[in-house]
Amino acid sequence: RPSSLAYLIYTSGSTGKPKGVAIAHAALVNFVWSMRAQPGCHAQDVLLSVTTVSFDIAGLEIYLPLVVGARVVVANRDVAADGLRLRTYIEHIHPTLMQATPATWRMLIDAGWTGSPEMTALCGGESLPRELADALSARTALAWNMYGPSETTVWSTAARLSSGTARPTIGRPIANTQVYVLDRHRQPVPVGVAGELYIGGDGVACGYWRRPELTAERFVADPFGGQAGGRLYRTGDRVRYLADGSIEFLGRLDTQVKLRGYRIEPGELEAALTQQGQVRDAVVVVREDAPGDRRLVAYVVAQGATLEVAELRAALKRQLPDYMIPAAFVELAALPLTPNGKIDRKALPAPSAERGTDGLQSAMLQDNIARHLARMWEILLKRDSIGPRDNFFDLGGNSLLAVQLMDQIEKTFQRRLPLDTLWFRGGTVEALAALVRDEYRSGPNPELVAIKGGGRRPLFVVHTMGGNLFHYYELSRHFDPDQPVYGLQARGVFGTGQPDRSIAAIAAHCLQSMRIAQPTGPYMIAGFSSGGVVAYEMAQQLSAAGEQVALLALLDTFAPQATMAKPLIKELAGLLRGRSNLRQLQERVYFSVLHTMRLERWRKLGTVGEAHRWAHWSYRPRPYPQPVELFIAEDSVARARLDGLGWSRWTLGGARTHQLPGSHGDLVKPPVVEKLAALLQARIDAVCPARP
Repeated sequence: RPSSLAYLIYTSGSTGKPKGVAIAHAALVNFVWSMRAQPGCHAQDVLLSVTTVSFDIAGLEIYLPLVVGARVVVANRDVAADGLRLRTYIEHIHPTLMQATPATWRMLIDAGWTGSPEMTALCGGESLPRELADALSARTALAWNMYGPSETTVWSTAARLSSGTARPTIGRPIANTQVYVLDRHRQPVPVGVAGELYIGGDGVACGYWRRPELTAERFVADPFGGQAGGRLYRTGDRVRYLADGSIEFLGRLDTQVKLRGYRIEPGELEAALTQQGQVRDAVVVVREDAPGDRRLVAYVVAQGATLEVAELRAALKRQLPDYMIPAAFVELAALPLTPNGKIDRKALPAPSAERGTDGLQSAMLQDNIARHLARMWEILLKRDSIGPRDNFFDLGGNSLLAVQLMDQIEKTFQRRLPLDTLWFRGGTVEALAALVRDEYRSGPNPELVAIKGGGRRPLFVVHTMGGNLFHYYELSRHFDPDQPVYGLQARGVFGTGQPDRSIAAIAAHCLQSMRIAQPTGPYMIAGFSSGGVVAYEMAQQLSAAGEQVALLALLDTFAPQATMAKPLIKELAGLLRGRSNLRQLQERVYFSVLHTMRLERWRKLGTVGEAHRWAHWSYRPRPYPQPVELFIAEDSVARARLDGLGWSRWTLGGARTHQLPGSHGDLVKPPVVEKLAALLQARIDAVCPARP
């Protein structure tokens, strides 16, 4: 009957005990028929289902296609959790309707999804940022922001997205649903004034399964003349009415949070933590220390001895689902308190970029494969000095980050590893590097690495000395969501051919790779540090061939010196003062003598590093007729004492200089990398505007 239960769904509980939400058939039918009308679903539609059935929004994907006679395609778990595979799947089946959380949509866009003009996109489960709303609107026929707690049957309000600068609203109520914005006395507040959102109507749940006290607290009588015996659900969400009648979501009134679509009561996690013998006190919060990177952080006061994080994490995994495991643990001597004795959440410190747990530094990583993997981990996990035997999950990794890691491995090494590799084949850099090394098979063009997807004209970034591209991973994350970035890898780095021993040859091979992704100009090229020298030579070769270079950006790149004498004298003086490395000086003298005597053919330059060092020492730039963009670190200017780091004599077309704070290495690390990305994106937009 309409009042019979359709399903029970459990949500997190503040006391550590999950609560079951009881939904009747009448509520579910009202929801489905409302969705049928708006956002709309018809017999001709193809709905792609990507939601686990343990999440109540799966109700739309299960029932809505059935009631209208539409087709539903269910993506398996591996596809739904992998941006690249999901993008390919969408391109194969051409769905006209898809529902997902902001995290899933962002993962899909980061994987290079350029859009589906025939698709209606539904986004819900957590707050929708403006930039993601704009990206979805630009890629689909229609995009909707959906809102609703489990206690009022999946979605209770909806807003059709449009471009603008204000944050997206949660819109207006669906059919047979009433919403009220009330103060603490349960009186309506005026338009523009914040209050708590109460929801009434046909979608309100029967209550919490066998929890009468909690049901009475959260489901209250409707005083506004609704249905006889009608009730309102207190959402705990802080909202306000806007002048046009839509509702703006402002946050929670309590500590409940939503993360990757899951509703989490920090109290439940705190209760689980304090049940562990080594924990005396704990508090859990969601932090967003970098834009778009929301994660659970546990602040723990240890019971006696120093906290054993690995043991604590393992114990929590035996009790809680993966999405509730904190990404970081911060040990404190005591929890900070407000003057009235409550926990001062605003005073909780940001997790530091902790070093790897096994004490081995990145310098001990075996080869370029291991170093690339370690750098990927450092960026994803926001940590420094990952060691070979550090465990991905012990350092704060989760299933979503694991998917991003596997995507980056495929882009870099052209090798697709199964997602469960981290769980079952070894979750360390050492184990993962061995798998990549043993099973690596070069693709059709292993020197072209798709670092970031998008629909605009791509930016090509050039490897640094030794063949490294990991300097660009963090930089690429801060570009426009639609800005693609390709890395140009060096020959020989992963066993693909012999390394080149001249800048001209390195540049020529980079151009070959670049033309596979973009056959004709205009081109945009950038290079950090020594990569800028190769980028400069690439621009020279393109210019000589009559190709157009729209942007040449040198990121803190020093111009090669015309003579070796001055640098060698300075190195020798530094050695005498104890400030230079004897081995480095010997190497410089050795290469200088080889170059002067034209004896390089007698020297076997077997490794990529040796070949590149020779190439850079023997390179002599020529004047370049087009404009150059120079992005220079403050410390480099002081150290170089040269105009434009020595490039002014070669840049006949002029050079625009952009100065950034910090040192050379700071340019590709937070927080300076965000400023660099903004400046570089502005130059990209100037020479190649985004299509309207």
